[in-house]
Amino acid sequence: MFAFRIGMAQSRIAKIESLDSTPSLETLNRYAHGLGLEIKLTLKPFLHNQ
Repeated sequence: MFAFRIGMAQSRIAKIESLDSTPSLETLNRYAHGLGLEIKLTLKPFLHNQ
């Protein structure tokens, strides 16, 4: 079971998947790793239109 594998309650996963919850980056990372994925976050300067 996926929830057991990533150490998260099935009810919590269901809330994330149905967009009833806003997970932390740590939680998303755990979820991604359980799927064999990696989260990459890129920060870049915001350019205002002038």
